[in-house]
Formats: sequence, structure tokens, C-alpha cells
Amino acid sequence: MRRILCLAVSMLLLCGCMDTVQLNERAIVQAIGVDQRDGELLLSMQVFEPYGGAEAAGGKTSCRVVQVSGETMSEALQNAALKQGKEVFYGHNKLIVIGRGLAREGMEEVIRFFNTDRQSRPNVDMMMADGEAADIISAELGGSMLPVLTAQMMLENYKTSGGLIRARVRDLAETLENPSVDAFLPVVRLGGDDPENPMIEVSATAVLRQSSLAGELTPEETRGLLWLRGDVKRTQISLKGEDGVSLMAKESSLRIRPWVRDGQTFFSVYLRVQSTVEEPLGNRESVHLEEEFQRYGAAQSRQIEEEIRATLQKLTRELAADPVGFADYLAKYEPEFWSGCKDRYRELLPGLQFEIQVESDIDRAGLA
Repeated sequence: MRRILCLAVSMLLLCGCMDTVQLNERAIVQAIGVDQRDGELLLSMQVFEPYGGAEAAGGKTSCRVVQVSGETMSEALQNAALKQGKEVFYGHNKLIVIGRGLAREGMEEVIRFFNTDRQSRPNVDMMMADGEAADIISAELGGSMLPVLTAQMMLENYKTSGGLIRARVRDLAETLENPSVDAFLPVVRLGGDDPENPMIEVSATAVLRQSSLAGELTPEETRGLLWLRGDVKRTQISLKGEDGVSLMAKESSLRIRPWVRDGQTFFSVYLRVQSTVEEPLGNRESVHLEEEFQRYGAAQSRQIEEEIRATLQKLTRELAADPVGFADYLAKYEPEFWSGCKDRYRELLPGLQFEIQVESDIDRAGLA
């Protein structure tokens, strides 16, 4: 009993010694933009005001943008606390935008900071701005500053439609520990028809080679990368030469295997895609309908193969980059060869050979 009483007293004493920070004493960060300007890091932070204020009472947003700079991330955040007189809290930050200039120069320090800092979370979404990250963070969309939840929904919509590969802090951090495999970021810009009410658009995919910008993939090449990573869950395919016929690819299965012959490295890429026709095909004879299905399946297979080959050409020949993870396949299936070539792997990339096979299954349910 005495031991229990002593423990209770000790816990009370410890609680009395803990520092507490009131909500109104914190600057709650929702989104962070990082640029490089004049040799320093420029941070643009969208800060949520928990109790609103005069502007919020007038029907406007309860967010504001705070900009600070520093030679390091830690110094910049410390300057933010000094500037506001509040503790900067970014434990609930939902979005990190990297400026093009910083990505070009290299962003290893920024990746490591957000991956290891005690407040940061490894599942935060990351994007690259087509210009400066400050422009994205500071934009007024629909009369209010960047709504983070809207941005996340935009990312999810692009991913669902097969137009984006989502990247998080942990994804980029993993590539720092594996120098043979490269990272990528969706590239965003402000667009739309109304300059007074801009929208955030995904325009490309940035490929990072050893944490620096190596180049970009077009939307078509981005889908090729999605096929190669097995990340296509749902995407619409407009068939060329089929008079406006489109298919909806809903499932895919991928198998990649390497082999080495006479010093040459080969990869077989096998992809099986299941799709449905996006238009009614009733009132037709079954024999003609079956012929159409076979033709659609063959056309889809050709188009997907073309997308994959174009992406591989761009990655291996032009960018000498490997965001697919071919190096990991070699390490797993050809360990002896990999142990002898991993130090010069990038030199091998332009010479990799690929055999691509795409099979298409068209769902006939309810259309016969």
C-alpha cells in the first residue's frame, strides 16, 4: 500500500513539472512550401488560426501564409517561431511542396529533415511546383487560401484515374538509402480558365536522380511508369483508330523478371489488364460482338505496350534513371551478377533490353 501511495505522489509531482502549450500559443501548420532563394531555404507555411479572427469573422479564411528563410530547415523554423512569437507545430502538416529550383539543386537535406524530425510524419504527401512552391502555398483558390483537403482530393482523383503517382516523405527517404533506385514527384501548377479563381493541376511527373531533378515525364509517360510499377487501379483508354471507343481498365497484374546472357541484361515485362467497354454494345449479333471485343483487346494491348516502351526509352536512354526499381529485381533474381555491377549500374541503364508482353481481358458481362 505504501508503494502504491508513493507512486501516486510521484506521478502527481511529475505532472506538475510538465510544460504545456495552449492552442492559441501555437502556429498550426497545414502545408509547407520549400524554395531555394539567394542561397538560403525559403519556407512558405500555411498557418491555421484556431480561433479565427477579424478576417474569419468576416467570412474569410482563418489561414495565413508565413514566410521565413534560413540556411537550414531547423534555422528557418526557429526564425518562424521568433517571427510569430508562437511555437511552430507541424505535426499535422498534410502537404509539402518543393520548388523547381530547389529540386534542381538537390533536396537531400529537406528529405532527411522531414523523415527524421520528431514532429514530421513519413506519410505526408510531397509535390514539386512547376515554378516556386511559394506560389502554390500562397494561392487563393475559390476565394480562400490553398485548401489542403481539396489538394489531397485532387491528388487522389488524379491517382484514381491513372494520371499520377503519389509520393510521400517515406518514399523519397527510401531512395536515399538505395542509391540505385530513384524517386519521383507529381508536378503541380496553378491553372484553369479563370485567373481570378485558379485550380491546382498536375502537369507532369518529376524524376529525381539521387535527390536531384533529372527530368520530367509527360502524362502519357507517367501512365507508362504506373503500368511498370503495377500501380494502375483504374484508368480510361481511348482506342486509336476505333472511332471514339474507350475502355476502362480496372485491374492489372504485373510480372517483371531479369536475366543475363553474354553480358547483356534483359528484362521480361508481362502485364495482364482487365477492362470493360465504356459504351453500350447491345443490338448486335454475337459473332460480330465477339470480333469487336477481340479487336478492342488487341488495340488496348498495343497502346499499353507503346506507352511502356516510350516510358522506358525516356527513363533509361535520356534520364539514366530507375524509378521502377529494376535494380531491386536484379538484386533479387540475379544476385551474383548484381554484386559485380551495382557500383556501375547507372552505366548499364542505356543498354538494358526489354521484352514486353501485354494481354487484355475485356469483360463481356451484360454486353452480349
